[in-house]
Amino acid sequence: MPEIRWYEKRDGKITGSYAREQIGRDDLVPLPDDHPDVLEFLEFQKNPDIRMTIEDFTKKQIELLDVKVREFVYTRYPQHRQITLSKLLTDARLAGKSEAVAYLSQCDAWMQTAFAFYYQKEDAIVAIANGETTDAEKKQAILDVVEKIDFSTLEASDPKTTIRNSMALLLNP
Repeated sequence: MPEIRWYEKRDGKITGSYAREQIGRDDLVPLPDDHPDVLEFLEFQKNPDIRMTIEDFTKKQIELLDVKVREFVYTRYPQHRQITLSKLLTDARLAGKSEAVAYLSQCDAWMQTAFAFYYQKEDAIVAIANGETTDAEKKQAILDVVEKIDFSTLEASDPKTTIRNSMALLLNP
């Protein structure tokens, strides 16, 4: 038999949980663990954003997607390295160093692929948010997109461009 717990409800939603009856609290409702309201509350505890409007939820998940993609890219190419590699690419083009241009262009193309990856996921999230399913189904589908991001293709295609190798090619007579 499921354990009975006491729950605080506001606006029809459970907002708190207690293992035993609270002295002086007549507003608590005892419910079994398998009660639908309890199951919804447990899901809410795992993901508090689930009670947001679909618009706010979508915006927050896109922000989270942005953070995840940025962290992935920055672990390989922090901003200062990206700036340096971009400058070296410009210098290589101006100097007519085709080997250096080819080497540095790989990183440039990879960055574009990373941006395309982000926008593809963002578009998928927006399409789900604008779909014809219930808000709960939309939120779950959006969570699936954000939580199950697979960077393996980007990781495999990383050219691992370095400033050291770029400088060697650029300074090579």
